[in-house]
Amino acid sequence: MKSSKPFLRFVGADLETTGFSAEKGDRITEFSFTIYDFHLADKRFERRKTWCNLVNPERDIPKKVQDITSITPAMVATQPKLEHFAPTIAKVLASADCFVAHNLEFDGPFLHHEMTRLKQPFNMDSEPFCTMQEGRFAKPLGEVPRLIDLCWALDVDFDATAAHRASYDTEKMMQAFVKGCIDGQFKPDCLKGVLYDV
Repeated sequence: MKSSKPFLRFVGADLETTGFSAEKGDRITEFSFTIYDFHLADKRFERRKTWCNLVNPERDIPKKVQDITSITPAMVATQPKLEHFAPTIAKVLASADCFVAHNLEFDGPFLHHEMTRLKQPFNMDSEPFCTMQEGRFAKPLGEVPRLIDLCWALDVDFDATAAHRASYDTEKMMQAFVKGCIDGQFKPDCLKGVLYDV
């Protein structure tokens, strides 16, 4: 991937939701985007920001989901609906040269469904990168790793008690992603011939 910009932008995303199927009516309860720029001139990653917010899903949150995420109906009742954030989310996604998620097969389609429902564009031109599928080196038998497994394998501190909140998970995922790129464990296509040989 060639860029006319002096940097490549990596947007890491994580969602907390009411369940596993947007098609069946599950909705987002929290989103987070952590953004890094890779400066081409000096081959350096720079963390730009994390944007995270709770969302009113306009439906109940099952108790088993509350137990995992610690997000309760009371926490989201007065939060804006996703439509409030959707135009800015679209801009963030459109800015990405590479879209990163841990379990891309969940976060990508869920975001796509919700943005389509709200009649917002969903940029599919960026390179997708799944740290779960590409992180099999973190497990002795090549299984897909949990985020905590990936972080441990790459010497990234991880507090299990803070996990399953979107801002924490994107921060740790992107720290692991950057470390993996620098160490040569992760090789996104957009960094071929830039950070490592093709």
